[in-house]
Amino acid sequence: MIGIKAKYGIYMLISILIFSVFEVVTKTMNGSLTGMQLTFYRFIIGGMCLLPFGIRELKKRQFVFNAKYIVMFFLLGFMLVTVSMSLAQYGVFYSSAGLSAVLFSSNPLFISIFSVLLLKEKMNRWKILGLVIGLVGVLISCIHLISNNEISGRYIIGITCTLLGMIVFSIYSVINKKVSVGSIGPVAMTAISSICGAICCIPFLIVTGISTHENMFYFPVKSILPQFLFIGIVLTGLAYLLYYVALANLDTSIGSMAFLLKPPLASVWALIFLGETIWPNTIVGIILILVGVGISVKLGQRTLHHNTKVKERGGVYEKTRNHS
Repeated sequence: MIGIKAKYGIYMLISILIFSVFEVVTKTMNGSLTGMQLTFYRFIIGGMCLLPFGIRELKKRQFVFNAKYIVMFFLLGFMLVTVSMSLAQYGVFYSSAGLSAVLFSSNPLFISIFSVLLLKEKMNRWKILGLVIGLVGVLISCIHLISNNEISGRYIIGITCTLLGMIVFSIYSVINKKVSVGSIGPVAMTAISSICGAICCIPFLIVTGISTHENMFYFPVKSILPQFLFIGIVLTGLAYLLYYVALANLDTSIGSMAFLLKPPLASVWALIFLGETIWPNTIVGIILILVGVGISVKLGQRTLHHNTKVKERGGVYEKTRNHS
């Protein structure tokens, strides 16, 4: 019988395993859709797949919609889908897919910072050490991606888009946890914000279509349907569901550390399906990432629990002494 924390840890790892194939799958689509088109379709499909489960969750919690919540759903959806995911997708188009995956996967650093500021979560030296080691592993694993690409204006735009998208995603992840652990729930939060975010993409698609004289809602069904169904249902629906359910039940900074596993996993998928080479520095990076995650999860949580017990004992002692 696995523990509750272990169960949500498995959910997190499965979600990251699915996330790690995104760049590989989109590369096989050969630019059939623009970044905004791909973001719109995959989140509207993923959100609709999750909606029945979200409605059931809202009924259990006896949630009542009002104008404030509707505005909140659209604002969070705009952050996640229209801004963060669209920027991340353009980052893949303008720079390299591998480097974009590495840069976006550094979001645990910002999630840790925002979770301390917004959720008042505690950071200790082991969690910080594990995070630093993991980030060093991410950087080492992508050295060849930087050295093998000429830095052009287009490349810098791609890197900037990825970094901005990653920061917005980090803020959204922390706010999502703060809101979803209350009256809404992580499943409903993910489903509704995904749909609202996709709706927010429509004006941008219309304006782009008018300016380019193209039908931005055109979808090449025959050529990319299998990949797109996977991206919409499995990667956007199932993976985001597992990720945010796990994040709602784990320490945010530790839960987000799993994202550091995405770059090396993406390298493995690229080797298997695209025949790309796994570089020696990638292997070193994988080892450092695993060490960093292990330190944060094991020693970080152990220290946190120890400090909590000491504080509780101190409180009992203080109460006993005052009573005497």
